[in-house]
Amino acid sequence: MCCSSCSWHKRYTSRGFNRAESITNYAGAILTSGTAFYGVSGSVSVYNPKVDQEQTSDASMFIANQDSNNFDAISVGWHVLPSLYQDSATHLYIAWTSNNFEKGCMNTQCPGFVQTDKLITIGQSLNQISTIDKFSIDLSLAILQNSSTKDWWIYINEKKIGYYPASLFSNMASANQIVWIGKTTNPTNTATLPWDME
Repeated sequence: MCCSSCSWHKRYTSRGFNRAESITNYAGAILTSGTAFYGVSGSVSVYNPKVDQEQTSDASMFIANQDSNNFDAISVGWHVLPSLYQDSATHLYIAWTSNNFEKGCMNTQCPGFVQTDKLITIGQSLNQISTIDKFSIDLSLAILQNSSTKDWWIYINEKKIGYYPASLFSNMASANQIVWIGKTTNPTNTATLPWDME
């Protein structure tokens, strides 16, 4: 998959290791259109790939607005990122960027996301995990814009968990790209690949 806008995704979801000495592989689908998008939704199966401290694995979706002068985006999904969480668990995460990467972060590492749900926490580990050839645990995800406030709401399993205020973004009155993506990142000097699952 050729994904010119995916580099932002690597920037915010792979924090904590030397990206200059790593290889990132993407697989997924990008939808672009001459019309505006006001949301994206779908389901991903939740897995717990074995990864080393310097590796990552994730499955997510994002919505973005990109033109020649600006790039704004919001992402939601799961990842295994030992360098951030200091564990090998699968975690729920969100990320955002605005104004060509001048603002933004993952989870709640910077101000921006307004949490409204008290039961689902951004960054929490996901304990129900799919197993190959046995059963699949799916996570329903959505990023939807409120038509009145223009805020971007995050939904997990069809439940509103919080939102990104419209004021955070320099160019997200609507979006012109929606992406469903899987990603692995691996240091160039490592022989193992971060998609080995039990």
